[in-house]
Amino acid sequence: MKKTFSAQGMAGKIGTVFLGNAAGASLNFLGSVIAARMLDMEGFGRYSYLYASGIIVLTIFDFSAGTSFVICQNRSGRGPLAGNYNAARLLASLLLAALFASSFLWPGAEVFTFGPAGRAAVFLFALFSLWLAHLQFYEQAAGNYRAYSLVLISGALLRAAFFAALALWRHADAHYPGAGIIFGAAVLAQAAAFFFWFFLYRLRGQLKWNVSFRFDRKFGKTLLLLGLNNSVIVLAMRADNFIIGHYLGFRDVALYNAAFALCMVFPLITASLTAVFIREFSTGKNESASLRAFLSRQLKILAPALAAALLFSLLARPLAGLLFGGRYAEAAPLLSVMVFPFSIGVVFTPLESFFYAESPGVITGLKSVQLAATVFFSIWFVKLFGLIGIGLSGILVKATGWVFLPLYLDYRIGRMKANGSQQALSPAK
Repeated sequence: MKKTFSAQGMAGKIGTVFLGNAAGASLNFLGSVIAARMLDMEGFGRYSYLYASGIIVLTIFDFSAGTSFVICQNRSGRGPLAGNYNAARLLASLLLAALFASSFLWPGAEVFTFGPAGRAAVFLFALFSLWLAHLQFYEQAAGNYRAYSLVLISGALLRAAFFAALALWRHADAHYPGAGIIFGAAVLAQAAAFFFWFFLYRLRGQLKWNVSFRFDRKFGKTLLLLGLNNSVIVLAMRADNFIIGHYLGFRDVALYNAAFALCMVFPLITASLTAVFIREFSTGKNESASLRAFLSRQLKILAPALAAALLFSLLARPLAGLLFGGRYAEAAPLLSVMVFPFSIGVVFTPLESFFYAESPGVITGLKSVQLAATVFFSIWFVKLFGLIGIGLSGILVKATGWVFLPLYLDYRIGRMKANGSQQALSPAK
């Protein structure tokens, strides 16, 4: 019989992933601080615009193949799924190359306003990040959380190192590197990290390549639902850059990304919980009692999460000024608002893990509604309130998930309990 999901044994796994995520987030944050201090605000806004474009392209073409592989491999344990996973990555790479080639036919599209070099940089960033994540998800599927964390942080480590080298170069000859040079360094970091792990795995005989385009039905269904879901999530998260850039300008994009980088301390906790819970919900027999305890534990941390957000908002101005420079103190009002949905996400976002494993269509539907609401309310509120409207829109949109997820999970737990009681009362055949 499969094991029951339990809090026992979770602490060590979550701790390992949390340390990896904390290290990765710290290095990403350091990279953002270095870039912001090297560039003027317009330049940092342009760099952030390029980076957001790369993340959107990466997530759409990743299409949640890694998460689908983790879920389905742990449910079935069948080897051929690795062939499906490899095939999905190859198809994604070919489609990504086709998008890059076709981008030259759309010179007026906003995402491509940085010219051929910018398009090539976004394409290469997404491609190398895609294959680096490919190796990372193999480790998550096997439950090797230490190796998973090491692969996770490698790109961020090299990116921070390359940015530091550029900062020293600028200090040495007073040259002001442009946003394109900074983003180019980010691309090289992802490439170097991928090739390092690729050759290490090959030398150790850990990378066995097989491809199967005869997709397992369960894998294909999960891939479709989660792929749509994650594409919607990243569009909802990163659309703000394009809305701000279009309506307010790159200077406000810079302020937004400074606030966004400071808020990312909370998602590193959320990501650690979710990475472990997704696999455990996929491998375990999820019983109503253990799920009830899981929901109860998550709701208990709501008060500490709100307290942390309140403290963070009170320190917003000195934090932004100290870390990003005095000119970024203007981001404090936005940061004071944005921090609340990020902190509350620590409570409610991990609840999605159950639905990822059991009913991914539920999350796809929720995120689709939230994407439409994000675009509508962000544009409306930016026109009404300026930059702080982005933060107000985020609270309003994410509140739908804070209400829906615990209520629907509680409903599912009730159904599981009722079904279990009926089975227990049924006469043996």
